[in-house]
Amino acid sequence: MSKIKKQNQLHYNKVVSINYEDAKAFNFLIESGRSRLKKGDVKAAYSEFILASKIKPHHLELHQLTAETLSVLCEKDKQFCKALDVLLGSNL
Repeated sequence: MSKIKKQNQLHYNKVVSINYEDAKAFNFLIESGRSRLKKGDVKAAYSEFILASKIKPHHLELHQLTAETLSVLCEKDKQFCKALDVLLGSNL
C-alpha cells in the first residue's frame, strides 16, 4: 500500500472512530436527559440536552426535547424564557 493510501486509510479510520464516539455520547446524553426529565430534574435534563446539542446541533428530536424542557423552566424562572425564544426562533 502506498504511503498516501495508508495515510488516507488511517485518517478515514480516525474519522469513523470519532463519529462512533460522538454517536455514543449523543445517545447517552439524550437518554440521560430524558431520564432526568422524567424524575423532575429539569435543570439537569436541560444541561444534558445542551451538551448533546454540541454534538448534533440540528437534531429535530433534541430540539423538541430542549424546547419542552425550556418551557417548564421558563414557567419557574424567567431567565430561561429568552433561551426558549431563541431556540424557537432558530432554523434547524
